[in-house]
Amino acid sequence: MSELRITELNLNDPERLAAYEKALYQAFRKHPPGTFDTLWAFDPEHERARILVPYAGQRIVVAQVGAELIGAVALNLDMGVTLQVERYGFSVPKVQGQTAEGLVLFSSRMLAGRRFVLPALVEAVLPILRAKGITLLWASCDKKHLLGYMQLGFRSVDKVLFNQQDEFLLQRSIVA
Repeated sequence: MSELRITELNLNDPERLAAYEKALYQAFRKHPPGTFDTLWAFDPEHERARILVPYAGQRIVVAQVGAELIGAVALNLDMGVTLQVERYGFSVPKVQGQTAEGLVLFSSRMLAGRRFVLPALVEAVLPILRAKGITLLWASCDKKHLLGYMQLGFRSVDKVLFNQQDEFLLQRSIVA
């Protein structure tokens, strides 16, 4: 069996970007229609999904086993755009070069080899954030995933009702 490989996605490589968008679509396609309409662009015909935050401000780290992309974490480092958490209805302090946003974290597998995929992805983005001087990461999740995010070092700081379900604002300190 192939080992888990964590790498940063080259956003200028159309084939790799398409593989990421297909994996994102597969990970979230079973949610009720319209769930992410104000957050993402879903393309059922091509089975692709794209987060509405521009790629220009994103850094994406992917998890692969062999040639298969099994998970990813996407970061938004551009605090000059409308954040995804703002689209949920949260208001957060945005300081360019100090705050960032976690847009999505997903995996189609819990384990790859002997490594847990989601914690490996989170650990892989910490050096990227630290190198940029980021000290605080914002993110959000639904109630079903809240405990998992808390186990990854996030804390819940607010809650809103979004599409008839609770959405939690998460915060994670990024320390050296």
